[in-house]
Order: sequence, then structure tokens, then C-alpha cells
Amino acid sequence: MTNRSLFILVMMLGACDTRDRFEVQPSPDGQLTLTPSLHENVLVRLTVRDRSGRIVDEVSTGDTDVMKWVTGWVDNSSYLFWGSDTGASWVRHLDGNVVTESPTEGVACKRLEALFDARFHEHRGNCLSSRRE
Repeated sequence: MTNRSLFILVMMLGACDTRDRFEVQPSPDGQLTLTPSLHENVLVRLTVRDRSGRIVDEVSTGDTDVMKWVTGWVDNSSYLFWGSDTGASWVRHLDGNVVTESPTEGVACKRLEALFDARFHEHRGNCLSSRRE
């Protein structure tokens, strides 16, 4: 296999993975959507919109797409993020116009572990807090 062929293959595989990571994720009740995207071409940004398309919450995580990261819904109004760049792990709770943030624990921790397992096909316990990639 030539270097050019290998490069093309790696780029194609990477492109397939990117589509899954940046897929729009509807909340369990379908009232909100969580959309990961890239900010400044490398930083992971999360945007939550309501059904009308209005931005309800938006946060630049400080983590890059180069390392492992996971996001997803905990319930109808809370979503989580974990990133290996910064070791960040949090849950954002949306209540009308008020957004609060809390540590990832309890049900959110179990959800994070399940999302990580599904995305990376490897099991990490202890809410991923003790290990960074």
C-alpha cells in the first residue's frame, strides 16, 4: 500500500467517525437537541436548541477533538460532558432560562460510563474521573 493510499484510507475512516461524534442528539422527550461541533477548528462546542431552533445553552468545552470526549443526555433537561484533554466532567441542567452545572455523579455517572462504553467499545468505571487519555 502506498503512502497516498494509506493517507486516503485514514482520512476516510476518520470522516466516518466524525459523523457519529457530531450527530444531533435529541433529548429523550424530543423537546431539545444537543449538537456537538468544532469551534476554532479544534475545540468541542456543545449547543442545545429547543424545537423552534432557539439556542437554549451553548458552551465551548475547552477540550479538543484530538482526544477522547463524550456527551449525551442524562434526562429531558440535563446533559453531560466528559473530556480527556482537561479531565472535565460535568452535567448542565436546563430550567427555563436558568442553566446550572454540577459534578457528574449518581445516575449521570452511570450514563457517562454507558456512553463511553458505546462510543469507544471499552469499559471504564469510577465515572472515568481517575483516568485520562
